Amino acid sequence: MKKAFMYRAVEPARSDPGRATQSTASLLATLCFLLGIAFAAFAPVSPEERFLVFCFAFAVAIGFYMGGYVLCQMFKLSGKLSSEIIEARCARLLAPFASEVLNRHVQNLETRLNKSELELKHLRSEIEIADKAAADLRSALAEKARLQAALDRANGERVRLAYDLANMKRQAGYSIQ
Repeated sequence: MKKAFMYRAVEPARSDPGRATQSTASLLATLCFLLGIAFAAFAPVSPEERFLVFCFAFAVAIGFYMGGYVLCQMFKLSGKLSSEIIEARCARLLAPFASEVLNRHVQNLETRLNKSELELKHLRSEIEIADKAAADLRSALAEKARLQAALDRANGERVRLAYDLANMKRQAGYSIQ
């Protein structure tokens, strides 16, 4: 029976600053040590000076190596801090900033609200004026209708009187003849 290939999930590469720091420090230490050996071997100086240069390069190499080791240990310890502590510290540091941003936003909203209230008062006063104008217009229309009715009655009366006058003239004209 054939076994199927099993693909295991490969974790993505993580950043490990401690290991990278120690590797970089070791590289610099090796470079200093090799440069010290090269200078001691090929420099045209006295043997005492060569020895001093070699010792100096060796001391610098040890310094780089030890510094890398210390930094590596510090990064490892800092990586062991719990995320809650880091989050709490970040929240404590960011709280004043967030409060300031929110206060500015609240002030902006209050300003906009005050402007809206003023505009609302202005619009309400305009509505009152428009309502008064509409009431005046309605009363003027009612007055016009009343006056139109009176005019129609007066015209009707005038027509009736003109008819009566014409009838009287005709009767008076028949009676003269």
